[in-house]
Amino acid sequence: MVLYLTVFCLKGINQIIIHYIYFIINISPMHKCYSFFLIGVLTLLHSYTLAQDYDKPIVSSFTVSPSYIDITSGGATVTISVQVSDASGIAQVAGSQPYLDGGGGDQILNGNQNFSVWSLASGDQYNGIYTATNFLDPSNVPSKTYDIEARAWVFKDANGLTASNIGRIQLEVGNSSPGQDFDSPTVSSFTVSPAYVDLTSGGVTVTISVQVSDASGIAQVAGSQPYL
Repeated sequence: MVLYLTVFCLKGINQIIIHYIYFIINISPMHKCYSFFLIGVLTLLHSYTLAQDYDKPIVSSFTVSPSYIDITSGGATVTISVQVSDASGIAQVAGSQPYLDGGGGDQILNGNQNFSVWSLASGDQYNGIYTATNFLDPSNVPSKTYDIEARAWVFKDANGLTASNIGRIQLEVGNSSPGQDFDSPTVSSFTVSPAYVDLTSGGVTVTISVQVSDASGIAQVAGSQPYL
């Protein structure tokens, strides 16, 4: 029977390098005391290592795959990934979702700009690859070059330090699906009649009007009232 123990070793001034050293100890009356002593020493080393980690998690290698996608003939999934390393280990990944930012103009519909939350895909909490995905629906996402925005502070280590400077990457989307309306309604010809009223002899009704056009039609007029 063997007992596998992990030792955390301190190396350098501000950096903790984590080494995995495997001790194989035959469990017998002769080795039992030594085993308990070694476990205590390793626990203290681990605690000391955590206490000496003053560095934020490091986020690197922010990538998107694919970087260009044409969804004219059907939806497709885009995957983004980051490499995150930290001496004391990533203890928490907050729920803030990466998202597509297209700036002005045509807008993404129905919340399709949001990726999933980050999840660990490979490696471990000390040095791992985290990924997030987004299925792009051609009825929701117009052709455009998008910035992919992500918040580095979602990665928090065992000492409560959060990452920073995740960077920015771009995704180019092609979508020539017919009949898709990604344009906001257009409001024009805002007028008032009459433009001048004299209330000396009594009240007068004033009427304002606007012309509104939209390819998919106006589905709702909210209750906010114009006012003087």
